[in-house]
Amino acid sequence: MRRWFQRGLGLALLMLGASSATADVRVRFLFDLEDSMNQPSAVSVTEAGTAFVLDGLQGRVVKFDSQGHSLGDFTAPEGQALQRPMDLRVYEDSLIVSDTGNHRLVQFRQDGEIQRLLPLPPGTDKPAEPTGLALLDGVVYWSDRANSRLCASTLKQGELLHCWGEFGASEGAFRYPFQITIDRDRYLYVTDVLNGRIQVFNERGRSFGAIARFGVSDESLLRPNGVVMDGQGTLMVSDAYQGRILTFKGRRYAGLLQDPSGHPLRFDQPVGLARWRDRLYVTEMANNRVRVYQIEENQPRTPPDSPSAFFTEPTRRDCVTCHLSWSEAYPADTAQSSPVLPVGGRKMCMSCHHGAVIDSRHALETGEQHPDYHPGEKSPFFERTTSREERLSKLFPLVEEDQPYCGSCHTPHRYSDDDTGLTHQGENLWMRDSNQESEICLGCHEAHGDAPTSSGKTYRNHPYDIALKTPPQGEHEGYAKDEFLQRGLPKTLSEAGARVSGDEQLICATCHRAHGGEGDALTLLGDEQVCTECHRGQTSKTPDQAHAKGIHPLHFKPEREIEIDGKPLEWLACESCHDVHGAASETGLLHEKDATASCRVCHDDLFAEGEKAARKRGIHPVAVELDEPVTLRGEQVTRVTCETCHRVHDGEADSAALIVTETAVSELCATCHPNQHAKNQDEARRKGIHPVNIDLEEPVVIDDRELTRLDCLSCHAVHAGQPDTPSLIEDHRDGSLCKHCHEAALAVSGTDHDLRESAPESHNSLKESPTEAGLCGACHSMHRNPSHTPALVMADTLPSDEEFSHLKRDKLCQSCHRKTGIGKERIVTDYTHPHQDLIMMSHNGPMPLFDQKEKPAEIGEIACVTCHDPHVWSPYTEAEQQAQNPIETSEQDPHEGNVLNSFLRQKRTEEGFCADCHGLETRIKSQYYHDPRSRPGRAEYLK
Repeated sequence: MRRWFQRGLGLALLMLGASSATADVRVRFLFDLEDSMNQPSAVSVTEAGTAFVLDGLQGRVVKFDSQGHSLGDFTAPEGQALQRPMDLRVYEDSLIVSDTGNHRLVQFRQDGEIQRLLPLPPGTDKPAEPTGLALLDGVVYWSDRANSRLCASTLKQGELLHCWGEFGASEGAFRYPFQITIDRDRYLYVTDVLNGRIQVFNERGRSFGAIARFGVSDESLLRPNGVVMDGQGTLMVSDAYQGRILTFKGRRYAGLLQDPSGHPLRFDQPVGLARWRDRLYVTEMANNRVRVYQIEENQPRTPPDSPSAFFTEPTRRDCVTCHLSWSEAYPADTAQSSPVLPVGGRKMCMSCHHGAVIDSRHALETGEQHPDYHPGEKSPFFERTTSREERLSKLFPLVEEDQPYCGSCHTPHRYSDDDTGLTHQGENLWMRDSNQESEICLGCHEAHGDAPTSSGKTYRNHPYDIALKTPPQGEHEGYAKDEFLQRGLPKTLSEAGARVSGDEQLICATCHRAHGGEGDALTLLGDEQVCTECHRGQTSKTPDQAHAKGIHPLHFKPEREIEIDGKPLEWLACESCHDVHGAASETGLLHEKDATASCRVCHDDLFAEGEKAARKRGIHPVAVELDEPVTLRGEQVTRVTCETCHRVHDGEADSAALIVTETAVSELCATCHPNQHAKNQDEARRKGIHPVNIDLEEPVVIDDRELTRLDCLSCHAVHAGQPDTPSLIEDHRDGSLCKHCHEAALAVSGTDHDLRESAPESHNSLKESPTEAGLCGACHSMHRNPSHTPALVMADTLPSDEEFSHLKRDKLCQSCHRKTGIGKERIVTDYTHPHQDLIMMSHNGPMPLFDQKEKPAEIGEIACVTCHDPHVWSPYTEAEQQAQNPIETSEQDPHEGNVLNSFLRQKRTEEGFCADCHGLETRIKSQYYHDPRSRPGRAEYLK
């Protein structure tokens, strides 16, 4: 009974202001507690001096020793992570944390191990949101931000004892209770944030009045947050908006916290306070630190003339809560360095949104923020909008130079139950207008819409009216084509806060977040991830994965220096090619005027406009008009561009983003080059072109690739051919490429059939000299044979009907070996071997006969190549030729030729099929086969 009487008397004396003596509290700075914290809100100290700081936005507790050295941190394990906690208190050998976002209390051991989770009872209107904490005899007192009340629960069982309070300004009511302290007489002191006071209760919840009044004068409180009391009854309260700490003694204002020289200390958003011995800990949220001071002796001072012993509600307090300039106590001569009044400044917004009233730290204090007005600064955003000639809407209040501030979009005077379309929870954020259809965003960013801007210009933007739902019937305009997107927003985007309109259409808030966005574009998950969450088929982690998907690779550093818009391209991402807002018209949101121009930014070495430029670089030409339109993927193509063959985002799997699989590249080539393509060897023979789509008898190695089947890419490298070639893997002029399959034919080099040496001034039908056409190309063309002869003839002019044999395949030989040919000195005057009424059978493969279709056959007639190999000068080695005692040759020309060489196939003609008819005369007859003197009276059948 005596104890209760003493406590009641003590409190009565406090309420009556029994002690008239006041003193300024002066402190000396010691050090800061810092450890990469983000928006810390509270600090608590053990009896041994170990300080625990609540790093609220990162959901962790940071530990410091008494000298300010970090001892590490801890947090709850995965699945139990803290969600924007607001307060913590040391209790015996444990630590209690108000896990505000999870609506619970968490008890940790001081080494970080969780002891228990204490779920809290539901509130009267909303789930409980515990903010401030105080502990007394195993009971935890906690303030409930969501329901404007104080509650008491047992710590061990988590049993709710009782709650009291409601939203309001009367005694015992709260407008957002926050931090709590308990004096030595067991009375609770609670900061009442928007009422600008500290309310006093006993442990049963009975009200004993309030301390201080709301206002902007020195002795008034505007946004009281932290509260702590020392053993001598001095109460300290932090004012988060005014950035100062007020002291009270016996319910009277005693002064501001001062430095040793008597100057009031200023802080940037002071929140939690703690005392340990002669030290004061101040959690300075905006600077991400805790300041530690040593309290020096109090300096006596004269009490203020107008004591503020009792709380009185000021006139128009609700308005003055934000409109400070309307207060009578607001300094009239306060210099305004900004046209933004306090009501619209960042500090005013954060004085409520830092967690005391509502917790917006995760949005307002992390990531990038929508630019607003800052005196003396010019945001790059406004520089861009000026260059884009965007009009900032006059529907929203702006400040000088048409710049927005917090109040441009937000107002505390308009609330609607309608969803504003800004948050994934569907909360109304006190917007000036609905943003369900991006009205607010497009009010200023009109160039991002579909309609022309006020300047008459239009910009190419990502569509924002695509519905993420299944079309009524099949595919319709305005609906997502991807079945994945027809099921609604991707989960990752939804969890990040993405929104759609009431009709489930894309809006600005589907990709962007004005507060807490990523990068300059304020995207939800970073520019690229926002793209790939919807466009999953167009992204890859590695070039190999991209090839497997048939798309252009991403996520790699270019091998060479590349610039886009004058800036170096250090990493390839979606935005490297695409501009979601402000792209070139009639493109797939590209920076450049068309897809080919966009490709050239990185692949200029693969670009050649026109056939001459392409041949010079050894690559396939682009930007050329086709002689005749072709159809690819159901679309008519009249002009060759990069997109003719490639589909950057929807190519065939296991290809270089081609419109066909790599096994069908020959078919792709054939679309534009039908005359150079053949399905098989027979068709190639009829066309007189080199065969493709055939299996090789033996594998060959070209460009380090083992080939077993011949196709277009066996010889051609469309984008990486040798210079001055038709996109060939190797140079064709010296025969290197042909040698891989036709090694024996390279023996022609240096012989009379090497026109580079024997007839350098000659030209083939393409008007190419032997030097230009090369060793093989002087006589042969793989794809451009005008006569369609099987030997791929490329002679300048062909012999007339009177001049050549009835076998067309002999045209190539006789185009030179005739009276007007370059081989006129080796003209053949008599050549036709009789074939009518004769049966000639070649049992020896090296001396082929030819049937009526001019194909090699066992039974047929003689052609030039029956006896001659036009690529091999002699069948003898040099030693063998000397052993045969050959006929003397001219000393001036060792290749004059005789009956033992001159491109003959056989060393001994009598061993061939000729001996079947000519017997012992075979050698003599073969020596004079082309000599008219050997046939003085030609028989009728020889004519």
